[in-house]
Amino acid sequence: MLNAHDANNRVGMQTIDINNPPKVPYVHQPFPTTVYHHASGKVRLAKNQTELAEALSYGWERKPYIPPADPAGKFAVDGGVDESFDVELDAETQAELDGTLEKGRRVAAEKAAAEKAARAARKHTKAK
Repeated sequence: MLNAHDANNRVGMQTIDINNPPKVPYVHQPFPTTVYHHASGKVRLAKNQTELAEALSYGWERKPYIPPADPAGKFAVDGGVDESFDVELDAETQAELDGTLEKGRRVAAEKAAAEKAARAARKHTKAK
């Protein structure tokens, strides 16, 4: 019965190779389109020509804002880093910074030692 049905409806049947599916050519559709508000950084969709015209009248743009990579070459000197941004610290501030760094190193070492002791204790407990 199923074979008879298939034989009668052969026009509607199609074999599809899953490794090479049929390709549908791309057709450009102008809407929806994205518009960008450069001042606020917001993005929205315009669903038709009317919404696009309204958005453009309120200062939205068709192209996204792309900031300049390096305005006037402030941060690079001959492809390297501009060393003029380095700051000399007074002795007191430098000592405070060094103390903070040393404290951070000490805390990290204590934490590593505690974790190592905990691993050793767990290993010793499992061995029993």
